[in-house]
Amino acid sequence: MICKNNYPAKVTTAAAKNTAIAAVGMVLLCIFFLSIQSAQAQYQIVKPAISGKQYPPSVVRVGQDSRGFIWYLTHDGLYRYDGQSSSYFKKELVNLGFTGTPDDMLLDSNDRLWIASKSCVAWLDLKNWKLHKADSALIKSKYADDISSIQQLPNQKVMIVYRSGYLIFGNTAGFTAFDGFYKIVINAGHRFTFDNIIHWKNAYWMGATNGELFQIDTTLKQPAKKITIEKGTAIVAVMPFKDNLICKTINGLIYTYDGHNHKLITDGYLAVRSKKYPWHNKIFPSNYEYLYYNRKSSPKELSLFSDGIFKREVLLNDTAGILTDLYINSFVHTKKNGTVILATSSGIYILFKQRAVIPKLNGKSVRGIYRFPDGDIYYASYSGSRLITKTKTFVFDTVRIAYCMLPLDDHRLLLGYEGGFMEVFDKTKRTHTRFSYTRSKLAGEQFSRFIFTATTRKGKYYLGTGNGVLVLDSASKKLSALIDQQGNQITSKLQIKKLVWIKNKLYLASQRGCFTWSGHSLKKLYPTGTNKGSSVYDMVPGDKGIWIATLNEGLIHLSATGKVIRRLDTDHGLKTNVIFSLLDAAGTLVAGTDRGLVLIKKDSVRLIGNDDGLHQFEFNHGAAFYDRENNIAYMGGLEGYSLLDLNRKWFANAPLKRLYASTITLSSGDPGKSIDIYNLPYLNNLKINLKPKQEYLSISIATPMSYLYKYDLEYRLVGVFDQWQRLEEGQPISLLGLAPGKYPLLVRSGGSIMTGKVLMLFINKEPAFYQTWIFYVILVCIVSGLFYLNYRGRIEKARKESLLRARIASDLHDEVGSVLTGISLQADFLLYSGEDINRKYLKQIGESSREAISMMGDIVWSIDSRNDNTDELLDKMRDYLLSILQTQGIQSEFETNPTYPHIPQLIRQNTYLIFKEAINNISKHASATLVNVSLKYENKLLTLKVRDNGIGFPSSYKARGQGIRNMKMRAGRMKATLTISDPGPGMLIELEVPCC
Repeated sequence: MICKNNYPAKVTTAAAKNTAIAAVGMVLLCIFFLSIQSAQAQYQIVKPAISGKQYPPSVVRVGQDSRGFIWYLTHDGLYRYDGQSSSYFKKELVNLGFTGTPDDMLLDSNDRLWIASKSCVAWLDLKNWKLHKADSALIKSKYADDISSIQQLPNQKVMIVYRSGYLIFGNTAGFTAFDGFYKIVINAGHRFTFDNIIHWKNAYWMGATNGELFQIDTTLKQPAKKITIEKGTAIVAVMPFKDNLICKTINGLIYTYDGHNHKLITDGYLAVRSKKYPWHNKIFPSNYEYLYYNRKSSPKELSLFSDGIFKREVLLNDTAGILTDLYINSFVHTKKNGTVILATSSGIYILFKQRAVIPKLNGKSVRGIYRFPDGDIYYASYSGSRLITKTKTFVFDTVRIAYCMLPLDDHRLLLGYEGGFMEVFDKTKRTHTRFSYTRSKLAGEQFSRFIFTATTRKGKYYLGTGNGVLVLDSASKKLSALIDQQGNQITSKLQIKKLVWIKNKLYLASQRGCFTWSGHSLKKLYPTGTNKGSSVYDMVPGDKGIWIATLNEGLIHLSATGKVIRRLDTDHGLKTNVIFSLLDAAGTLVAGTDRGLVLIKKDSVRLIGNDDGLHQFEFNHGAAFYDRENNIAYMGGLEGYSLLDLNRKWFANAPLKRLYASTITLSSGDPGKSIDIYNLPYLNNLKINLKPKQEYLSISIATPMSYLYKYDLEYRLVGVFDQWQRLEEGQPISLLGLAPGKYPLLVRSGGSIMTGKVLMLFINKEPAFYQTWIFYVILVCIVSGLFYLNYRGRIEKARKESLLRARIASDLHDEVGSVLTGISLQADFLLYSGEDINRKYLKQIGESSREAISMMGDIVWSIDSRNDNTDELLDKMRDYLLSILQTQGIQSEFETNPTYPHIPQLIRQNTYLIFKEAINNISKHASATLVNVSLKYENKLLTLKVRDNGIGFPSSYKARGQGIRNMKMRAGRMKATLTISDPGPGMLIELEVPCC
């Protein structure tokens, strides 16, 4: 079949449309290629949601510690903001011993918080959470009134300034006071106040409301001096500048003082600058910076002045008038990251340098893109295709979405469409022409109009379609299918997402996994061992193998044989396991996911997201292109192309999202008995010890740089749950009822170990005493002791019982036996004496006496402990068997096995009596000629069997049944099993006795 259809594509060239698109496209590219860095950094402003008794809280002072936590002071107390929430320290300060409501605060460079109220001056060591207070006598001085400021001095000193001129100096060694300035005020005869104090030329300098400048040396040993600047006019600001002090009065006049003389400055740079940007010292930090908000400019400007008033940086063009109605009480400037934090009458505002934005090309769900050698760019999207030249942008609205683009020459592209098969784009003619070809039979059976990928080799185009691989001969334009040695197509029903040649093998990415074709046969490379596969969307050659991008298993580096060399997924640094596109950019892998971009270079992983100025987060399959000439990766997604400049040091400048355990709450469940721990962020040893009764643990995670970066918090408790659990904003980690043991707790941001600092805490739950090994040792000893005592008691009881039984047996035999024997002999004597006596009764007396003697003999034998073994039992049974059966002419057989050395008295007695009853029954009722007796001990069972060859159970015996009841009663005493059967001939009695 031959298909030919040439047509010109619709081109929109309206001036307005061209101008707009050219402005968006080419201007953006030009800016990108030249540089997007401006000479002056722009700032963004955010307002964190801090807490306070009133909302919005009026913040008097603000500071930032080394971890990035923001401390602020309101009229109702002290707070700390950790990026998630605020902690209020009024109750905590009271517990530490601080009195009054803090009027001022200062955070020094060593994480010491200095706080002062009308009744207390102290500093809090944030590392050990201990409060160090000044002597109360210093505070109760008549000189101490309202606090003006707390200032950092050289040599780790801090100065607390009172408006009266009273000073308190503090360091880790203690506190001292200086009242020299105040005495000058008293001697002056009228009251005036000090609003500022500075350190200059080894002296402290203060401007007063009476127009005088006061000086004292840093040793505090020399008397204070005063210099009149402008008598009666308040000095509102004092600032060092080169070799002079600059003093500004309330009426705006500027004076300089060189240590000897002062003079009024009426013209020149200093006067003009001071008049244009009014300044005062109420918001001066110790590094002589100040802010000026110009309400009269358009737009309104917030400027930061440093080195006095000679360096100016515009922080904010306040077009929205955010700060118009606010009063800035103080500020702090963190030079390390350029952040400025404002304490205002309406809360806290944070200004930070605006991050560079990754340039973009707009489009709706873009796919293929190609940059021609002359710099022109052609790309396709669901809203049409675009050709961007140096002068114009051409829009082709009717052109179908193109997944793959192969260059035919310097100005023509072979396009593979989603549903439109193939066309040729000529950029010089700006036309799209249907590609002509002929189809073989196999290609016709396998034909699909969806082409997702294409590659070339030896004059052939290999096309990845929605139904396998098609092969197009570039010379003959004949289309055929990929076949095996037998001529059968081998890739049908595979949706081919990507084709890559590596040496002589063609690698295929499909919805069923990754395959290789070596010329004749198709082999599955990944996953192996199953017919089901993980969808593979993209591939690039890697070191000694290939990298594959999967739908749900992340990135996988495979060897040529399919062995997994390396995995990158959510457990190894990624935010997601869904990878749609993959690009090799001169040794750096660029992956497009459903949650941003990923850069991989050797062992380093770098996530690119909102923090880096990325404008979109879901990227498309078939929408990646590498511009080698400019080292730029074009990554397409739902909102166009992101142009990633790989000349930037992405790995060196990765944002480090530090995490801290802000507040730890330990509780046993009783109200009012919880313990809060605040100092863990400042410690190197991140261990949390839980007492046995502390069943509840709450950990608030701090994200102090949340105004700069986006945090996606996850945590897992190793040994309890190994899957990462997501934390919502402001949500603490709550753990209840941990068993005793040690638990590593991991918290990460952004799912990345490279761009997010992993926080590792070690939780140690102490066991209660009953859970310790000592308790178990004691318990074992007690139980063993009880068992031993019980055993000793049983031995002693058995010994005493044995002695008693032996004594009873001896007494019965010696005393009762002799009496019964005497009665029997006397009856026999009378019976044979020949006297006229009733012989019948005498005979009965004799027989009863002999029977009683026999029974008593059995009882004596049974209770005698010396007979507690099977040898004695066997001898007794044999004697009885012969004495009963031999006189009646009944033969007997006795079978036994090696005897058990010890048998309890209860079992010996009842076993013998059951045997005796059975023999008596046989002798009286069975009419037997042979009796078989078996006594054996096996598997902890003593088994007795008595069998005869007689007539079985006579009816008269069955009716009476007293012997059977006796035997069953005795078997029950031993917890034994008694079976009496009549198998014929004769009867069988079987007794099984548990005997250990």
